[in-house]
Amino acid sequence: MEQKRFRRLVNAPIAGHNLAMYLERIENIMVNSLEELSSMNNTIKFSKEMKKISFKVIMHVFMGRSYNEHIVTKIGSSFTDLYNGMFSAPINAPGFAFHKALKAHKKLVKLVQPVVVERRLMIKNGQVGEKKDLIDILLEMKDENGEKLEDEDIMDLLIASLFAGHETAATALMWSITYLTQHPHFLKKAKEEQEKIMKTRLPSQKQLTLNEIKQMDYNAKPKTFLPFGVGSRLCPGSDLAKLEISVFLHHFLLNYKLERLNPECPVSSLPAPKFIDNCLAKVLKISGV
Repeated sequence: MEQKRFRRLVNAPIAGHNLAMYLERIENIMVNSLEELSSMNNTIKFSKEMKKISFKVIMHVFMGRSYNEHIVTKIGSSFTDLYNGMFSAPINAPGFAFHKALKAHKKLVKLVQPVVVERRLMIKNGQVGEKKDLIDILLEMKDENGEKLEDEDIMDLLIASLFAGHETAATALMWSITYLTQHPHFLKKAKEEQEKIMKTRLPSQKQLTLNEIKQMDYNAKPKTFLPFGVGSRLCPGSDLAKLEISVFLHHFLLNYKLERLNPECPVSSLPAPKFIDNCLAKVLKISGV
């Protein structure tokens, strides 16, 4: 698929006002995930837990009512093999990561194909209401020639969304939390911003709104940090990833803290910067919350 067309198709259904339809389900995932992490008695690999949460978000956004834990687990396994192969030598022979990645791509297509077929039939029969999942929007979209997307295009868009909303968001989440934890002054300012949002909220309002997300100016700084790129290098699905990060930070800053096991742990750089211990830590619920 041509790059410009590909980028437009990925961004269109998950940008701007379209994000509002995903906000509630994203927030529910974040609230439940943080509660689960804080209830664990043992030390966790924080970076890996962030990947699990981000993966769950993008799969719920994509599949929605068709979300099936068994299928999603298989998709996650295949996606991991595909991701690892992206940073390996392109040797298509048994035993090599690249070969494994090509097989994983075929598995992904087989796993998602039935979901696409089922949803296409539901749309045809008028069984999809106003609350649409990403897969519904993609199936109804038309390209610049007025043609509906082929199943192959939708598979490619799902994989792209997984890369954008899974790996990028998970890495940004891990570094945002660890950075704030290491710098109490910045942590205090970020928390105060979230507390201000809560103070101005109506008593009857129970969940975040897009307007509140837009008020999170401090979380968008420093402006020199651009995890999603700019211009032609803008990460497809960046709006969704930013929303995911904002929602997580909101609830984390108000209710939790991170206690790292190895604060001075070295960082490896490939394929992306990460702590070599996967950021061993405990997520602790703040007393009185």
